[in-house]
Amino acid sequence: MLHHDTPRRARGVRQLDPGTYRVLHRTATSETLVGRVYAEGTAGDLVTEHWALYSNFASPDTSGDMVVEKASSGDQHTSLSAFVSKAYDEAGTTTVEYVKATCEYFTDLP
Repeated sequence: MLHHDTPRRARGVRQLDPGTYRVLHRTATSETLVGRVYAEGTAGDLVTEHWALYSNFASPDTSGDMVVEKASSGDQHTSLSAFVSKAYDEAGTTTVEYVKATCEYFTDLP
């Protein structure tokens, strides 16, 4: 489990519409790919997010921000199995931490 004493809000993280996203660690001088997200479901209703976080992932802190951005059209996946295959290929021999979040969105507070 990753832990930092001073967590910061991730930039660019909001409701993820279905699609593939890149997770980046961004500082003033560099940008590093630290994972990917595949979201499936119905935009604005129920979305399941599959996060593949690489061994170089760190929670946002004072050293930089976590940024989630839509992957290019050539890097989109049409199935969870294709996404997982790409994530493991990209990570190489390093560990991949998998997180699954099922998100239901409402327009009114309970």
